[in-house]
Parts: sequence; structure tokens; C-alpha cells
Amino acid sequence: MRHRTAIAAGFMICLAVGDYVACRVLQTRMQHAYDGWVDTMQRQGWTVHTGRVTSQLTPLGASLVLGDVSVDGGRAVLPGGLSWHAERLVVSISLAHPRRLQIAPEAEQQLRLAASPPLVMSSDSLVASVPLGAGRPDQIDVRAEGLVLGEPRYGERQVLRLDHAEWHLRAEPGSGSRTATGLIFTARGIGLPDNGRWALGAAIGKLHLDVALTSPVLSGAAPAEQARAWRDWGGALLVRQLDVHWGPLDMLAQGSVNLDQDLQPEGSGTARISGGRAALTALAQGGTIPDGVAQTGQMVLSLMAKPAGNGDTLDLPLKLKNSTVSVGKLPVMSVRTVDWGRA
Repeated sequence: MRHRTAIAAGFMICLAVGDYVACRVLQTRMQHAYDGWVDTMQRQGWTVHTGRVTSQLTPLGASLVLGDVSVDGGRAVLPGGLSWHAERLVVSISLAHPRRLQIAPEAEQQLRLAASPPLVMSSDSLVASVPLGAGRPDQIDVRAEGLVLGEPRYGERQVLRLDHAEWHLRAEPGSGSRTATGLIFTARGIGLPDNGRWALGAAIGKLHLDVALTSPVLSGAAPAEQARAWRDWGGALLVRQLDVHWGPLDMLAQGSVNLDQDLQPEGSGTARISGGRAALTALAQGGTIPDGVAQTGQMVLSLMAKPAGNGDTLDLPLKLKNSTVSVGKLPVMSVRTVDWGRA
């Protein structure tokens, strides 16, 4: 019995030592991967800042804890670039998945994209997964639960809530100094801001977006000049699929968006819409559009739409022009203009 106990104890000690050694190897590899990522980002024109960095060993892996993390740049491919800040960031790697890095921001974060106002973010859970290894395209998968985004406005914070959200971002260098980027985004249970004052309902049941962008490498000029160069190059955002379920409205759309002479978004596409008439009625009842406009819109839908073989399901043209989204010839909503001077 004592012999068996000694063997078992020895085995457990060897297992613990082996786990420790393996985790130390992972820790060293992760530190090298992080240092290499920072160096690559800086060589590509990004600014990366971190406060205190501490390393930790876990039973089946290792982690780096970074305080006061900020990333700024991206102006070579996105006019105006982007900036992101997190109070605390945990980067980890496990023995079960040694070729995949897990990144988990904690506490509050701030994000600014191009010329848009900054957003304050928090979540119940937010984890990004990045593959390790040379020769792979740049890609990242993000999964969030209970995500809250707020935009300070008029002394209050306008809040957007997402019960569940997923992103898949992939970028590959192309020919002729071009970069091809694809984004797939899916969200469920989207609670809208402004205290729910929305004619189609205070929540969007589902949103799925699949877009692709091919861009030249832009110079480090002012955002407006970058946007003009991107437009003159023929830049366009291809919307491969936009699927929205909002109140009575179901919409499946595709199209493309570019920049007009005033550097404002414009584009066109097609949409398969279900519940369009009920949506117009809800918009009128909510005061978004006058009753007469709703009635005219319903007649226009009947005359312009091509039946898709399912009662209230219709195929319609979409257009974005002069900061207005139109379905056929009917304007349905306005979008915010882009102020490149504040980018």
C-alpha cells in the first residue's frame, strides 16, 4: 500500500512539475508574441501604450495583465483612424489551445472610430481570440455578453445594449499596396437608446452584417484628404448581407457604399422586406412620419415592389444619398453627416 501511495505521489509531483514547466514555456512564448505584436503595430504606424505589465501562471496556462492600455492609428487604411483605451487588459494562453491568444478587456473602455464621437463601453463578458503563428492572415474573433455602449450627449449618456454580439474580422494584404478587410457581425437583443422612443420598438431582435472593404494604403495626411484619396481611388464598402429583424419589419439587403463629392456616404442596393406596410403604420402611429406619408408609402410599395411570392414580402430598391435613406422613392430615415474636420 505504501509503495502504491509513493508511486501516486511521485506521479502527481511529476505532473505538477511538468505543468509548471509547460506553463512557463507558454508564458515566455506569450511575452514574445506580445512584444512582437507591439513592434509590428508600431512599424505599421500605430501607437501602443501600456502601463504596468505583470505576468501570472495559472494551473493550465499563463497570462499577462496590462494596465491602462491604449491603441491609436489605422489612418493608413481608414480615414481618421481609430483609438481604443481599456483600464485593464488580460492576455492569456492555455495548454489546451497553445496556438490561440485570448484577450479580455476589463472595466470600462473607450472607442473612437474615424469622425464619430467617442463611445464608452462595458460588458458582462468580452473575449477576443487571435491565432498565433507566422503566415496566417490577420484575424480576430470577438464574443461579448451584456455589452453596453454609451455616447455622452447633451449631458447624458445615450446607451445601446446588446445581449449577445459576435465579430469576425479578417484582413489580408493584397496586390498593389491594397488591403482587403472583411467583417461579419451578429447581435441579438439590441436595446436602443433615447429611452426607447422608437416607433418600431425599443429593441431590435437580430442584426447580422457581412461587409467587405478593399482599400489602398493611405498617406498620413489629414482625414479629409485621406477620405478624398480613398474616394478618388474608387473605394467602396461592399455590403454582402444585412439582415435585420426589428418589430414588424424583417429586411434582408445587400449593396455598396462610397463617398460623394462632399465626402459623405452614398450608396444603393436592394432589399427583401417583410412587414413593410405594418412598419409604415407603426412609424405613423409613433409620430415619425405623417399619416398621409404612411398611406402614400403603402400605395408606393404596392405599385413599385415586385412580389416575392409570399404575401407581404417585397423586393425593393434602397438608396443612401444626401444623408437620407430611401426605400424606392420614399425617404424613411436620416443619417448623421460625417465631420472629417473632427476626425
